[in-house]
Amino acid sequence: MLSKHEMKNASYVFCFSLFVLCVLTFVSIVVANPPVIYTYKSAVFVLVLSNLIVVATACEMKLRKIKGYCLKRVVISLLPSALLVSFSLPTFVWLEYYFSDFNMKTVVNVENKKIKFYRNSVSCYELSLKNHFINGDLCSSRDMYMNSPIYSSIEIVYKKSSFGYLFKN
Repeated sequence: MLSKHEMKNASYVFCFSLFVLCVLTFVSIVVANPPVIYTYKSAVFVLVLSNLIVVATACEMKLRKIKGYCLKRVVISLLPSALLVSFSLPTFVWLEYYFSDFNMKTVVNVENKKIKFYRNSVSCYELSLKNHFINGDLCSSRDMYMNSPIYSSIEIVYKKSSFGYLFKN
């Protein structure tokens, strides 16, 4: 355990944010595979949230006059926060999925289908979807997978998200 002296030099903001991100990462492992096709916006979200955590940590270090405040310590703190934010992305996607409205519809072509297994059980019913702006693989529900023949067009309900495209199964 850490002593009182060691905790005086620790950033409370950074410790709390890492704790929350560890919990979110655990939740992401348990409820993996949200119905989303990720785009470049996911990487932007990871960088923005990681930098926000690091800037808040740097401000706290300056305000509390923590010894050892330097650029090297701030840059080193960017790596664990960026990794944990990227590992916890599925949880953020699920939160947006359950608290948003899906009001857009489009027709996509089913290019390919496959079932992914993990330890002799189905982990994902994957559909490769493509149209003029959506191009990627989607972990769909079993019903959507069964009702979507290859090389056919299906209508889907979706939402543009800060992570990519969310799909309503």
